[in-house]
Amino acid sequence: MPRLKDFKNKREIDAEIRTTESSIDTVTKLKEGENWGALEQYWLKLAAECIVTSGSVEYDNTRKAEAQQQFFEYEDNEQRALNGKEKHERHLEELKKRLEDLRKFRDEWTGPD
Repeated sequence: MPRLKDFKNKREIDAEIRTTESSIDTVTKLKEGENWGALEQYWLKLAAECIVTSGSVEYDNTRKAEAQQQFFEYEDNEQRALNGKEKHERHLEELKKRLEDLRKFRDEWTGPD
């Protein structure tokens, strides 16, 4: 991203504003995807936990051991998705701040169009 003082005309500023707006849309979609991924892993983890805590009549010890392993895998996947979502949220805030700065800079621009 170019620094604000590196722009030569208003068209360059407008182009950077459009690029930043597009980036905001992309990061928002990525964040939503991570959120759905975390939710999916949560439900899979919950299902595995139900098997682990069920009675011995419903599932044998081998199946329970498999479910326990799956539980840990789903838990790790859920945490990774949540971490990705947080990373996207931080990036989104940076982009929104950048967009605000660009618009303010464009409005105060006194150079050539």
